[in-house]
Formats: sequence, structure tokens, C-alpha cells
Amino acid sequence: MLVSSLAIIAINCSFVEDSYRLANPGISERFAEDITLFLRGEKERIHYLDQKEIEHLYDVREVMRVIIPVASVILLLSSLSIVLLVEKGFLGKKGITQGFLIACLLLAVFLAAVMVSFTCSFELFHVILFPEGNYTFPYYSMLIISLPESFFINFFLVSAGLAVLVNAFIMLLLLELHKRKNSKNP
Repeated sequence: MLVSSLAIIAINCSFVEDSYRLANPGISERFAEDITLFLRGEKERIHYLDQKEIEHLYDVREVMRVIIPVASVILLLSSLSIVLLVEKGFLGKKGITQGFLIACLLLAVFLAAVMVSFTCSFELFHVILFPEGNYTFPYYSMLIISLPESFFINFFLVSAGLAVLVNAFIMLLLLELHKRKNSKNP
């Protein structure tokens, strides 16, 4: 769910623009719009970024192109599996709420681990997902100046919050399904 939330938020222009404004008061808001349009594939070039920055954004766009459908399929299949377990009576109210609490606990542990050293976690994320050297820029890079660590921390926290909300929504749907199933079969 966290991966899906990250990807969904990344292509949401208004969220990126709002986060960008918070992280960069006074710097052109056009930058956030340009980045978002680029990541969506609606823009091919950002004239004020150098070639290495553009190459990195192409790689980000490619990662998102792969992650969004994969995360969506995983979310859909896991949700359908849980619905099937509820429908067949293998998962009751207690199991549903425990599952929600365990998912939230795992997300909280992951979030705490990431936030203990966000810089290290951010670098590890890039090492895993991007070609070597494609994600390192000098301190004066437009990407570094315009998208500081605070932008990505905010982005990550909002994504985690969205993941909890989606998880809670799924739990409420499952509880309703369980209630209806039990009212039909007392």
C-alpha cells in the first residue's frame, strides 16, 4: 500500500506543488508543475535542467511506470484474497481488526526505521532503483536546490498517511462484508 500511495502522490500535481511551495518558498512554482508533467509523460524536456538531471527524471518516470501497475495488481490481489477469506468464513471480525493493526504496526516500524536516518534510507532507495551515478548531483544542481530533503520527507509522510487511510478503508469494507455475511447466515 505504501508503494501505491507513493506512486499515486508522485503524479498528483497539486500535492507536488503544495509540498514544493512548503519546501521552497520563493522559488518558481512552475518547477513543480514541470516535474509532475514530465513524470506523467506529458512533457519531454525541462529547459533549465541539465542532461544528467533529465536522465535521472527519465529513470524516475520509468520506475513509476513499472511500480504503479505492479503495486496496483498486488493491492488488488491481496484485497481480493482477503475478501475471499471473509466470504468463506476463514477470517472474522477479530482477524480483520488484527490484520489492520498489524499492517499499521509494520508501516509504523518501517516509517520509524526510515525516519531515523532519512538521508541514508533515501540513498539506499536510489542505489536499489537507479543506475549507479545517475542519482548523484552537485550541491548547486537545480534538482537538489529545488527538491530538498524536506520535500521528500513530507512526500513520504503523506504517502504513509494515505497508506493507513487506504488500509482503514479496506478494513471497514471487510467489517461491513463480515457483518452482512453473518446477518444472512446467523
